[in-house]
Amino acid sequence: MASFSWNRLPDQYSDAVRSQAFIGEELIGTIGFKPEDRVLDAGCGVGNLTLEIARMVPEGSITGMDISEGRIAQCEDLFRNEKITNARFYVGSIEEMTEEEEYTIVFSNSVFQWITDLDLALSSFHRALRTGGLAAIQFPRLFGDHPMIFYPEKAIRELKLEEFFEEWSFPACVPSEEELKKAMERAGFSEILIREDETAFSFPTAQKLFDHFKNVGYARYVQRLPEEYKEAFLQKILQDIEEDYTKNKTQRCKRWFAYGRKKEGAETQ
Repeated sequence: MASFSWNRLPDQYSDAVRSQAFIGEELIGTIGFKPEDRVLDAGCGVGNLTLEIARMVPEGSITGMDISEGRIAQCEDLFRNEKITNARFYVGSIEEMTEEEEYTIVFSNSVFQWITDLDLALSSFHRALRTGGLAAIQFPRLFGDHPMIFYPEKAIRELKLEEFFEEWSFPACVPSEEELKKAMERAGFSEILIREDETAFSFPTAQKLFDHFKNVGYARYVQRLPEEYKEAFLQKILQDIEEDYTKNKTQRCKRWFAYGRKKEGAETQ
């Protein structure tokens, strides 16, 4: 089980980016990049992991893709400042990828929890890979006991805000191991390996815990609410976190690590 402490990574990253980078380091360490690899970082964020991978493939290249124009701009600034030239970036989503047989590795860290069409996303990865290429994916399992789900759902019930969430559920991809394996098989992957891991996140204060999950998930709930309810909703979440914090300063989050190769003769999906 991996364990994350807020003081273990550089201060220039936001809390959410720091924790995702910590997990991403584990994913990077399982891949075995070659200097000549051509890599896609799908959902590259602000580019901290993209930069690390770029330095591992000096004879190859890396492409960073993210749905946020602002994050892509940050990536471009970062690489310009670091004078790294084997990279390019573009704004886009995994489900709308158009590349075909372009990469030897498709890497995706802490992104698939937001995917709404798992089959389409995995097919896009498979299509983008060259024969023998590897897809390496990591994402959290956002079940009901996860802090990103538990506290907002509790606030919705206790503040009686259900009317604003009718016919809506948290937009998260939460497949079982078997469902994920079958989806990868449908996409055409072979040599599939899926493992579950657990990460323990230690937060120095309740406010720090709240700020982290506010950044990476609570905002999606807030968007559903009229303006006059938003502050009370967030304050309720913080209050509940503070009440629980004395009993549990560590949050344990399960996640999937999934790998698959594009075998020779595989048809483009």
